[in-house]
Amino acid sequence: MSQRPQLERYQGIKAHQLFGLVTMFILGSAIVFGLGIKEAKQDAWLAFLVAMGVGLLLFQIYAWLYRAYPKLTLVQILQQNFGTWLGWFLGFLYVLYFFYIAVRDVGDFLGLLKIAYFPQSSLWITGALLMVGILYAATKGVENLAGAALVLFLLTGLLLVLVDLLIVISGEVVWNRLEPLLEGGVRPIFQAVFPNLLSFPFGEVIAFTMLLSFYTGKPQRALLASRLGILAGGFGLTIATLLNIVVLGDDIAVRSPFPYLTTLSKVELGRFLQRLDLAAIMVLVTCGFIKISVFFQAALIGIRQLFQIKKRNHLLIVGMGIIMLYTAVQLSQNYVQHMEVGFRWVPLYLHVPFQMVIPPLLLLVHLLRKRLSKKGS
Repeated sequence: MSQRPQLERYQGIKAHQLFGLVTMFILGSAIVFGLGIKEAKQDAWLAFLVAMGVGLLLFQIYAWLYRAYPKLTLVQILQQNFGTWLGWFLGFLYVLYFFYIAVRDVGDFLGLLKIAYFPQSSLWITGALLMVGILYAATKGVENLAGAALVLFLLTGLLLVLVDLLIVISGEVVWNRLEPLLEGGVRPIFQAVFPNLLSFPFGEVIAFTMLLSFYTGKPQRALLASRLGILAGGFGLTIATLLNIVVLGDDIAVRSPFPYLTTLSKVELGRFLQRLDLAAIMVLVTCGFIKISVFFQAALIGIRQLFQIKKRNHLLIVGMGIIMLYTAVQLSQNYVQHMEVGFRWVPLYLHVPFQMVIPPLLLLVHLLRKRLSKKGS
């Protein structure tokens, strides 16, 4: 099979930019939700560590595919191994998957901002402001997104470290809320890890299989930067979860829709550091912007490759943005149902097939084809 036409290459993406991009992608919206606390209770922070470890193993499958096809995206690798028709169909399903998750993420942030900060604001206005940034980033390409991610990572990282330190010294921390350790054994931890914590956010790095081929350096450095980004984001989520437990207790944290924001709202250190949760707006918006942009770019690149659109089409980008905004607003209007679908149905019926079933099968087909070609030669 002849190699399909490539899109224009994005020059100059550096490993440290990729590290910042992956780290902020992992943090995304996951930092504000009380993930894992319902199942693992006071051991939820341990569940995050386990999920991060398993997530690195899952990423290894994506890494093997990338090393085998360093110049191809996932959509192209599917066509290379499953043939034109089946490969194209699976690639199109991945485009729909990336686009749908981007829509859901926009809905997450619109609902969260409206409930927690701007109850009187219009979802359309807030969503339009967010989409302007996302669409602008899409017109500039992955290179500029990665550069912006590095700057935003430095600012957000410093802010998160400062906020977490202020929480620790605030006097609200009760460390014995972490006890007893492993009260229910290891079963609650594994119930928290699979499929929810593994698929969201760690398995979502499947989106980077659409971006890694545009990294111009050595594949080993790209993979190392990605792994370090997963570790950095994973440890950030672990610390946030641990602080939620020691400040609120697992019984309160599990009832709060946004426990990290509740934790921050309890911290008051003098006149100038009251309402520390306002600092979360910057973290929320920047991490959300990066995560949505990555999924949007993945879907956009997939569409261009499937339909052989060689140059960036601004009309296509705007059209996708309008569809995304309209769908996200409709989803976020019933936020309770939106979150119920997101945590109950999406992990099992979307994340598991697209993150954990198809990629291993694709790798297996690649290895079989490679072995048969060696025997034939």
